[in-house]
Amino acid sequence: MSDHAHNQGFPKTALLAVTALIGFSLAAVLLAKFTGAGVNNSVALDKSVPGQIQVRDLRFEDRENGLVEVIDAENQTHLFTLQPGTENFIRGVLRGLVRERRSMNLGDESAFRLIRKNNGELFLVDLATKRSVYLNAFGQTNVNSFARLMSANEY
Repeated sequence: MSDHAHNQGFPKTALLAVTALIGFSLAAVLLAKFTGAGVNNSVALDKSVPGQIQVRDLRFEDRENGLVEVIDAENQTHLFTLQPGTENFIRGVLRGLVRERRSMNLGDESAFRLIRKNNGELFLVDLATKRSVYLNAFGQTNVNSFARLMSANEY
């Protein structure tokens, strides 16, 4: 038997091509992560984008004993009170967005935009960080929690 086939190493051209592909992929991911390239939040930030049927800007204010006041940010009217131990999905989503605000040293002044599109999709957008959460990904029960805020009236 010949040892010729066993002595050949991996082809250098293929090794260089794989290394270049991995390097390019890593560079593209890092570029996208740090610049936001490839992230399209414009539909979630512009109130005039076609396809949106309802947009509401909300503020959430923590109160004593675990109460959270939901306020219409446009006219500063009180809409709803989240009672302690209720609406855990809303609280969890907000907690994550607020944590990101704090990590970026942003204040609490900016509102959150709730958007319901004509196809039933519901988004919550943090206007301070431009981060959006696609709420339909969490199931209809959780979507309904936020949908109630969309249609809540002043009281």
